[in-house]
Amino acid sequence: MGTNMADPRQDMYDALTQLRQHIVSERLVLFVGEQLSVLPPPARVDHWWEIQDGISGIAQLESEFMANLPQRPAKVHNVLRTLGTFPLILTTNQDELLERLLWGRGSLGSTLREKIRLDQVGQVMRDWPDLHRHLIVKLYGDTSYTARCTAESQKFLEGVLCGEPDHDPDAAVEFLDKVFKERSVLFLGCDLQHEVYERLLARFVTNAPV
Repeated sequence: MGTNMADPRQDMYDALTQLRQHIVSERLVLFVGEQLSVLPPPARVDHWWEIQDGISGIAQLESEFMANLPQRPAKVHNVLRTLGTFPLILTTNQDELLERLLWGRGSLGSTLREKIRLDQVGQVMRDWPDLHRHLIVKLYGDTSYTARCTAESQKFLEGVLCGEPDHDPDAAVEFLDKVFKERSVLFLGCDLQHEVYERLLARFVTNAPV
């Protein structure tokens, strides 16, 4: 056997080292999907639209999840909280687990934090990434009043991913394009074979640096 063959363990070590460096420098963006949400498994991104009673139903699922948290620890959220801080998180989830389990456990200290829908990113485009606060962008929205998920917010994301001229707001497209070109993005809990993620990858990730 030749001695010049690559060692997969070294490749893995190098990848983890690079990942750690991105976390320490706060240049790693998390993209969190439905498999890290209140949706019962096996969760799919379109299941959000099938919940009975809509917003009220999601809020009820979240209340039940949090009530059972001592018996069902959110292990992934706990690990993320110990790894470091993530100034930007993107998510298709319509619950507020990220806010509760990452922001609500005191890991950010006095750091300001804010969440918005994708159609609201025009408010931060001028200053990002120097926002001096941590930001969660809810691609669909959620159960809160400030980032409420609506049929319009669903159509907004679909238009952005499809590149439809009438539903292709410059700010949202510019923001996502900038994120994927200037930051490393780690996908967690996403079924990347689902059409929503396939469109996202095709439009914003294919031409981004690897």
